[in-house]
Amino acid sequence: MAARRLAGRLVTWNDDRGFGFIEAPGRERYFVHINAIAAIATRPRVGDQMSFVAGPGRDGRPAALDVVIAGANPVQRGAERRGLPQINPAFGVAQLFRIVLALAILALASLAPVLGRAPVTLTAVYLALAVLAIIAYWGDKHAAEAGNRRTSEKRLHAIDLLGGIVGGLLAQALLRHKTAKAGFATVTYAIAALYLAGLLLLLFGLFSQ
Repeated sequence: MAARRLAGRLVTWNDDRGFGFIEAPGRERYFVHINAIAAIATRPRVGDQMSFVAGPGRDGRPAALDVVIAGANPVQRGAERRGLPQINPAFGVAQLFRIVLALAILALASLAPVLGRAPVTLTAVYLALAVLAIIAYWGDKHAAEAGNRRTSEKRLHAIDLLGGIVGGLLAQALLRHKTAKAGFATVTYAIAALYLAGLLLLLFGLFSQ
């Protein structure tokens, strides 16, 4: 006999730690961990309607198992088999803005050597650091989805500041990772603005290499 499924709404969610609580009719709350939620292309959000099977948690309190979020996009099958974080196809203005910023920085970094304002290796350095940043963001998103230890926001910002800003912006946009936190976005944009200003000063010869 199949287990009886209940319906409820996600009323709290800690995205950094990957858990929250579902409230079912009657106001009973069930603990839910990210590992109990069927693979989806987007992260859980407060207000999501969910169906689940009730069971005991590790501490004996009611927990939600075999959780399905109503209306959530399922993870792409090929990527699910490889355990990869998903690229969300639903782009918003913020995601497009990040991509434009990344391409603008990369374009300026490519133009500077052409004009003799910087070493010819500058573009290669930006690309290499971008790849490292993408790997760092990918690892953090994968850890979040698996409920494992995360990369700190300070470390991600440090990677962006030390030259990985192009990759950081692209990873945030394509993976839809770290885009919901206004504070994180503000620091990211500040770092991007710093690099844009520095490259423009370099191109106009206002400081030498």
